[in-house]
This record gives sequence, structure tokens and C-alpha cells, in this order.
Amino acid sequence: MNSPKPIFHMPTFLASLPIEAYMPFGSWVSCRPAPIGADEDWLVLVKPGYAPELKKLLEKRNFYPLGAPYSDANMLVYRRVTRLVHRKQIDIAVFDNKILYALNKLATEICTEMNLLDRAARVAVFDSVVRGKMHPNDSGRPAEAG
Repeated sequence: MNSPKPIFHMPTFLASLPIEAYMPFGSWVSCRPAPIGADEDWLVLVKPGYAPELKKLLEKRNFYPLGAPYSDANMLVYRRVTRLVHRKQIDIAVFDNKILYALNKLATEICTEMNLLDRAARVAVFDSVVRGKMHPNDSGRPAEAG
């Protein structure tokens, strides 16, 4: 799989942080070809209780926290907007729950394998795999702690 060249070298940046795991996700890696103007999205797994410390490190690098509907009790999302040739966003979804991180990773792998170009189809995969929703009106399974 050939991913587009990142606009900010996140692997180097993330490798400098005390985190457990990370991976690219979103349409910029799961769609071939990637949508024009796709954001650069990353999944990050941290140890429980480390999220506040990571928040400080991200804010030093001009990332800022996003509120609902992007962030909730299970996932915090941070964004950095670059102003190189084109305005691009880098989003980091931070998890301190290994199960939720693994479910998001699995949903990404499914979307990539199926090359789901339709956003609604990718959202349906994430809703099903991560949230346990089987159809749009389903409330899904409750989030699991730990």
C-alpha cells in the first residue's frame, strides 16, 4: 500500500513521545486513490492516565483539542492546521483503552482492504466494528472501560 507523503512527519514526532502505539487511519490511507484534500489522521494509544501529559506536549506543537462530536469519554481528538502550499489538517485520535484502539485499527484495516471510497460506507464500518451499531437507528453497544 502506498500512502501519500505526510505533510508533517508524524512518525518521527510520535516516536519521540512516550506512547504505546500509533498508526495512520482515515481516508488518506484507506482509499485508493486518497480523496483530494484528505486530512492526515492518526490513531494513538497511550497508557491510562497519560492523556493530560500528552495534551501538554501536543499543544506545544500547535495541536488543539476538538470537542464533541469529535471527542468523548473514550477518545480525545487534537488538530493541527498547517499552512504550507494548501491548508491541511492533522488529526490525532488519542485512546487510553487498548480495546477501543484495536477496534478502530480493525475498522481501518477493513476499509483499506475493501477500498471503501464512499464516506458513508466507511462510517458504517466504523459504527459497526467500533460501536456495535448494526443499522443507522441502532444505539450500539455501550463503551467498555479499561
